Amino acid sequence: MIVAFIGPSIPAAAAREIVDAILLPPARQGDILRAARHNPLAIALIDGYFHSVPAVWHKEILWAMNHGVNVLGSASVGALRAAELHDFGMVGVGRIFEQYRDGVITADDEVALR
Repeated sequence: MIVAFIGPSIPAAAAREIVDAILLPPARQGDILRAARHNPLAIALIDGYFHSVPAVWHKEILWAMNHGVNVLGSASVGALRAAELHDFGMVGVGRIFEQYRDGVITADDEVALR
């Protein structure tokens, strides 16, 4: 089983064409931890909340990876967290991740979606 947190970055129909996954709304603090407790093969963090509600914690991502869950990040808050945690094993995917990793973009609000 793969769990993907998506939102405005990719419509559900498009996500279904790419991967067979349980599609959930944008992640907030605690969502990665809750998903990881179901022992998925992977968690894809694409969209998530920050500023309006508490954002996904680094520690919950690290906890999931420590318990054998592959965690990938892309597009929005997923790219940001992947850039922050790629040295610890989180897998970043895509141009936005690469720009964060390489320091081309640095601010959280550069990936804020409405």
